[in-house]
Amino acid sequence: MLPSTAVKWIPLNRMLKRKSMSTETPSASELLMNSLPEKLIHHRSSGHPLTRGLYLAYLRMRSSVDTIRVQVPEKQPNILPHLKIRDNPNVSQEEWQWLHNLDLNEIKSKPSSAQEQFQQQLSDRAKELLKTVNIEERDALAHRICDLEIIELNDEVSVILLFPPPGNVCLGPGTSDEWLIGTDYISVPVPVFELAHLSTYHPNFTRRFARLSSILELDNILSQQTLREAFSDEELTDAKDRQDQIGNFVTNLETIWKSMRWLTDILQYARDRQVTGGVPLSVLYAPPPSPLEMNDNNVNTANPQTEVSSLNFNNNQLDAESFMKQKPTSKLTSGILKVYPAYQSGLSKGTSVKLHVTNRTTCREIVNLVIQQLNKTIESRKLDAPLYDEDQWHEFCLIASMGNMEHTLLDDFCPLQLQNPWTKGQLLVRPKEADVSNIGPSTCV
Repeated sequence: MLPSTAVKWIPLNRMLKRKSMSTETPSASELLMNSLPEKLIHHRSSGHPLTRGLYLAYLRMRSSVDTIRVQVPEKQPNILPHLKIRDNPNVSQEEWQWLHNLDLNEIKSKPSSAQEQFQQQLSDRAKELLKTVNIEERDALAHRICDLEIIELNDEVSVILLFPPPGNVCLGPGTSDEWLIGTDYISVPVPVFELAHLSTYHPNFTRRFARLSSILELDNILSQQTLREAFSDEELTDAKDRQDQIGNFVTNLETIWKSMRWLTDILQYARDRQVTGGVPLSVLYAPPPSPLEMNDNNVNTANPQTEVSSLNFNNNQLDAESFMKQKPTSKLTSGILKVYPAYQSGLSKGTSVKLHVTNRTTCREIVNLVIQQLNKTIESRKLDAPLYDEDQWHEFCLIASMGNMEHTLLDDFCPLQLQNPWTKGQLLVRPKEADVSNIGPSTCV
């Protein structure tokens, strides 16, 4: 060890000027020395917390052979890509229950002003956030708002998560960094993100955890050495007891650490294809009350180019009003569609799912989403009706029905491209092999 009198402190910039990297084979110390400015900038930017408020954050990852990396802003790598929703970080029970009901399709009344405002704030911020990460509107509609929990980073900052469909939450090995759009984002290993994140929002916890971990690691090594050196039965018993005690301490500490690592639990929830949790943006974007309407009334959307009205059941006959009216001089790029289940769902007659779609949303995407939403309703209400797994969804199709005529729409067809007179009909989800002899002639388009 060098004496303190032999050590001289000099500014980093001066040292970097004196050190010149070898052009042929730079050593490890030279590589480390030249990367110090970048590492210092990263360290400083990792220590800046978000200001007080409620935020919407976007979760996207990529896995490789030995690690999982998460997308973060380059200038703030201790948090996911985000946008601020409002200054108040708290979400009331009324607001959260409304979001939860959207996911379970249990909307039975119009929302309060606070609930409607909360839904509108989430919708606006979701659109802005997905634009910043370069997600197209068609792909955005399949993204989901996490209604499992609100992440409370500290007393002043709360986060609601937004993530892609289950298959795109974590991209597989071999994916290039093209998934990181622009220079504003980087990918970092999950352990690095978690350490930076907890160091920023829970600094006291992180410091104590690091200290206890180092102490227990040293004690564990010493106890193992003592156990190897034990000679008598008494020494052997004491050494084993000490090692067991340290092992219990380590287990308890790891349990506490895992309880703070919310990212792992959220990732498992977001990738679960059986649960398919979260509120789809196609449902969130639909004007309230949505998405499940037990009593159909005429509904005017906020889109000035689109008007959506319902079909009423009267003496088991369909009173076909226009479910979509397009201005002749406008080109419809998005709108709201009501889709009715035409299979045994256990729900009341006239039940519909209201969805926000674009002119590139296909019939297959609509069918999948309708079945998914109705499955959630059946589960939440514990109805005596069949649940359809994802591998069974291809057995259903979308039908355009008008009076005693109907069209079977192909999977890659976009319903907003329907022409008169079919715009004056009704959209149905029905099994492909269903008997339609009592309805009338059927053709495919």
